[in-house]
Amino acid sequence: MDLAAIALGEEYKLPQKQATDKIYRNYNDYVGKYQLNPNVIFIITRKGNMLFFQQNDRDKLEILPESETEFFIREADIKITFVMDSKKIVTQLILHLSGCDLPAQKISR
Repeated sequence: MDLAAIALGEEYKLPQKQATDKIYRNYNDYVGKYQLNPNVIFIITRKGNMLFFQQNDRDKLEILPESETEFFIREADIKITFVMDSKKIVTQLILHLSGCDLPAQKISR
């Protein structure tokens, strides 16, 4: 962000997050259902080399990789971290939204 432009009241562009074109792992490892609470299920699905995030019956949103475990949603200020155990098995995701970290346990594939 250009601080001088902001201070002078000039136009500026906010930096955009950049997705990496690397595929770090088999995306199938991330696919599954993650339970935040009894009423909220996050669903991660795959189509080709793309991953999608869905909450309950809402629209699917593509998630883009920043690293092996960090993903983001371009249309919203949402970040997702996948957590792995010592055997590199994905056990949960953490949804980072509006300053809150919402951990959801993987309950099925």
